Amino acid sequence: MAIYIATHKPAQMPVAPWLKPIGLGGFRDEQVSLHDGSGDNISSLNRDFCELTATYWLWKHCCDDYIGLCHYRRLFAFSPIPLPGHQSQAVVRTPLSAPVLDFLGGPHQQKRLEELLEHYEAIVPLPVLQHPSIGQSYRESHGDDVWNAFARACRDEFGAVTGMLDVETRFHYGNMLVARNDVFRDYAERLFRVLDQVYAEIGSLPEQEGVRYQPFRYPGYLGERFTNLYLAATRRRFAAVQAIWLE
Repeated sequence: MAIYIATHKPAQMPVAPWLKPIGLGGFRDEQVSLHDGSGDNISSLNRDFCELTATYWLWKHCCDDYIGLCHYRRLFAFSPIPLPGHQSQAVVRTPLSAPVLDFLGGPHQQKRLEELLEHYEAIVPLPVLQHPSIGQSYRESHGDDVWNAFARACRDEFGAVTGMLDVETRFHYGNMLVARNDVFRDYAERLFRVLDQVYAEIGSLPEQEGVRYQPFRYPGYLGERFTNLYLAATRRRFAAVQAIWLE
């Protein structure tokens, strides 16, 4: 079992035998030796696909019984962080500090993770709410063209259940997932079948100056929405846990 921490630059991360940094876009340094640019890979598409280039690499190369992916600044807290008033929050934003990193890499986290995996096929972050729905929120932020292409590809893959994205408000964000190997492989195979269809239709979009959520990152944004649809369409047994955003 391993949880891979995606990073594209030098960063402080929690350290534990079950936590493994993976470089995005082929990034490597003295702390990060594993990267998404070897073997069968889409590392060159990292600009557009974001952390999903790591998802692709793990799908093609990882043989762990359980596979997980998070980020150098967005990490799972399988056991909630012991900050006053924060234990029940879905997302906790906290300054990066040695005590927080030690907590996230501590043995109690691994123990809780193993307990969850005895009963669930997958683990995702606790949902945040997107109103009026996951789909409409995307349309309002990014427009209709990409979303319409995505919806068509999802209907090809999952059928009518795709419509849940037009009414569901609970959003498991971040392309963060821990899953049993066979579930991870099924998830990734379906994910990239959908995204490849959309990318073939839309292509790579240009950068827009001064925009935080760049249009060219749409494959990464769609991947987050896909996770929600996948869990609903496949009826996987999943747990949702707290996420920590390090600032």
